[in-house]
Amino acid sequence: MAQRRRLSTLLPTDTIKTYYKVGTIFVLIWTLTLLFRYTPSGVRLIPPSDNAPSAPSAPAYCPPWKIPRGEWLAATNLGHDISTSILKVPYDIGTCRDRFSAVYPALPSGIWGFERPFELEWKARSGCILHPVDGALWLHRYRDKHILFFGDSLTQQVYISFICALEATLAQNTSHAPPVRMEDPDPAHSLGISHGWLFPSHNMTTTFFRSTAWTSRIEQASPVWTYARRSALWVVSDGAWYNTHKELAQQFFDLESLASDLYAFKAAVGALNYTGTFIARSYLPPHFDTADNEWQGPVPEKTCVPARQTATLNPRHTMLKEVAEEAGWPFVDVYKEVLPLWFLHRPPNDCRHFMHPGVPEWTFQALHHSMVEAGML
Repeated sequence: MAQRRRLSTLLPTDTIKTYYKVGTIFVLIWTLTLLFRYTPSGVRLIPPSDNAPSAPSAPAYCPPWKIPRGEWLAATNLGHDISTSILKVPYDIGTCRDRFSAVYPALPSGIWGFERPFELEWKARSGCILHPVDGALWLHRYRDKHILFFGDSLTQQVYISFICALEATLAQNTSHAPPVRMEDPDPAHSLGISHGWLFPSHNMTTTFFRSTAWTSRIEQASPVWTYARRSALWVVSDGAWYNTHKELAQQFFDLESLASDLYAFKAAVGALNYTGTFIARSYLPPHFDTADNEWQGPVPEKTCVPARQTATLNPRHTMLKEVAEEAGWPFVDVYKEVLPLWFLHRPPNDCRHFMHPGVPEWTFQALHHSMVEAGML
């Protein structure tokens, strides 16, 4: 008691009250800290220590439409099937392509590049990734609908990759019937390059038309417009030809040989009043129609892809992009990513029609990825 009286004498009453208040606040803060270290569910709110395991971060997906710059690197598993790297459901695309031999006997002949494994992998410099191709999304989204692919022979290969991706999904379920080839939608076309497939389990149909079919240069209306009117999705691609055949340039009036025809095509689509989803896609690696014919093998002392000819494709790509943007069409831009593959495929004097193995599948993946990221699948 005497000691407490001496302390009270030494310290004023107000000072003692201040100490009590400070102490009370400190105790309250410490109590709240203990209470809020954990949520009612037991999940810790404060950051874990460095030694605590951290949750895996979500994959960073690339933006849609304009695929970012990347590099083609040697695959870690040489000779791997491209389907193992781009498809959600692994599938033997080579086996799937066999069904197209009846439509295009030249497919397995070696001039399309299907005879070699794909030994490259695309890696974005930013580290982002593309969505794997999921055929189930297409079958669900376009049940009871029609899809139209329209373009050159390189677009045709992307179309084949599309069919094979859907077939890979169906192959996982024995109750689903495989796709059935439909009657040639354009038998009168001079090139005879058009075909369609029916997926009975989903009542979904698909059709491919060469870009030469959009005009009536064979003195009759092209059926492509009939298919376009009823298509829920229309995927269009300009060709990447470099024509030196005077006769060929005169014969063909199409998207493959005359870049100016892009504007005529845009006007034609506008006049059609198309109400479905229209997607344009940039060039794949170019193939060149030389004066000696692109279908032959190596030509001694000849270079098929001079730099100046390759450079002519750049303004054509720019024009296609401008036309697509002016028309309000989504535009899948893969031009700069796939063009370098041309220089890897064969000796520079081999002028044959060619696409590097695996490129059609990767290009379709870029289309699929863009549609998923844009909420269209």
